[in-house]
Amino acid sequence: MKRIFSSHLPALFLGMVFIFCLGGCSKETAPVSDNLAKVQVVLGGIDNKEVSTLKASSGTSSTVAKTQVQTIRLDEGMYLQANLTRLDENEQAGSVAGGSVSLKAGINKTKAVATPVANGIVYRVLVFDDAGNYVDQADYTVGGDMSRQFFVNPHKTYTFICYSLNGSSALAPFTVGAGQNLSDLTASFNIPYTSQVDNDLMYQRIDLPVVPGLNTLDVVFKHKFTELTAKLDGTAFGNITQAEVYFASSYPTVDLKLNTGAIEYTGWSGWVKEVIFPTINTPVIISNPTIIACPADDEYRKIYGGFTIGGIYKSFDIPGLTIVPGERYALNLVIKKDPSQLGNLIWAPGYLKYDGTTNLYSFTSNTGLGDYFPFGQIYPYGDPRVYDRSQANLGDPCLSINDGYLWRTPTKADYETLEVLGPVENRVVNGVNGAWYPTSATTGVFFRAAGYKDNQSSPSNPIWEPTNVWLWSQTSEGYLEEGSSGGMFAFNMLPPNASNTRETQIERRELNSLPAGSNDLSRFRGSQIRCVRNH
Repeated sequence: MKRIFSSHLPALFLGMVFIFCLGGCSKETAPVSDNLAKVQVVLGGIDNKEVSTLKASSGTSSTVAKTQVQTIRLDEGMYLQANLTRLDENEQAGSVAGGSVSLKAGINKTKAVATPVANGIVYRVLVFDDAGNYVDQADYTVGGDMSRQFFVNPHKTYTFICYSLNGSSALAPFTVGAGQNLSDLTASFNIPYTSQVDNDLMYQRIDLPVVPGLNTLDVVFKHKFTELTAKLDGTAFGNITQAEVYFASSYPTVDLKLNTGAIEYTGWSGWVKEVIFPTINTPVIISNPTIIACPADDEYRKIYGGFTIGGIYKSFDIPGLTIVPGERYALNLVIKKDPSQLGNLIWAPGYLKYDGTTNLYSFTSNTGLGDYFPFGQIYPYGDPRVYDRSQANLGDPCLSINDGYLWRTPTKADYETLEVLGPVENRVVNGVNGAWYPTSATTGVFFRAAGYKDNQSSPSNPIWEPTNVWLWSQTSEGYLEEGSSGGMFAFNMLPPNASNTRETQIERRELNSLPAGSNDLSRFRGSQIRCVRNH
């Protein structure tokens, strides 16, 4: 029997199939043709790099130093130094559990290095066409079912808006009103005061030209809020038995402009966010990471709180610290006994010098040039006893300072303490170059670049490597003729580069053990000494 088919039926049937697939056809059943494009979502992670679109519109980020320092007097014998340091890309990625991962380029030809998103995190993807009209949306859970795909028309560019609160709770429903366009749409978020987890807003916009068949949408989120981790160091006094640190202000609600990723902070700005310390009753306590929703130019912004140490409670208030949204920060709060303290030491105001006429030792100003002492010798170059290696002429010259304090030559550990306190700067003070460690916003310990002298090179003792800061330590590192040993450290001051600006990288170097049988240069080499004392 002959079957008769209408010529319109095949086209009608294919149209019905296409419409059905637009409504949720799975990747196993969807036909792939020139009339259909599928978009598969692939989550790459979180990009922790500094991104210009996350900066404050006032341009604050371009003028704020990497580390901001303030020192506050709490009483006659106690000070609090606050170091707020913006973490760079490597530090930010390294601070996240799980490390970083490298992503391969997908159809959209993008590559990124990102930190993984934890399993259970919920995120949303919204789809708009090239005219900004709403097309579709879907929610995903990291580690869950990722089979949900978007079916769109090929040979067009679609905009995908991706956002998450970096939490496991379901996102609030998102609806699009009649006639609304992408440029008009915002998403509102509540930031609970008590929550320490579900409030880290992340966002990415992707404009993806789609082709027939399968397309890959590589999602790499960027932070929109600020993350702050605090450390309170009471080593100089003892165990911290109670601590409370608050950040003001943190807004309770925000609106996210979907088209651009811009944030509008809404609600009352007087809210504060508590920084939680999971473990106390130790000399050093470290907080959980705390998420803060606050613009860079907020007029109420400050960090305040209090702590109990040695049975005494002290409160503090630190205004004027600038926080840039989208960045990660480390807040280092050090409780000190002296405002010029670095770590657990007081550094002398300048280099050591000796007056042969009066037989007195003293310190120069912070930019002054002291004397060049051979290692382990209590007399410097220029004194007739400098070449006499008898026991009476050997020792630590810092012990000869007579001002009521017990000064000494620093150890290797003392120098390493400087390195962990924060970034060192190359700085010119009173016309001389040197290494600068800040103790407050306006004060610091300055190590003048002075090089070293080598008596074997010339009778006139020329100064070698004058752009370096060569300083003796008393730690066993190098070989000496008598069998004792010591180390020499240098903050390597680089000359101006091609752009006529000084490099900020400071390199510490050590004089390691010399080969057996070699001449001992240490006994002939003279360096500056910066004495230290304990509290």
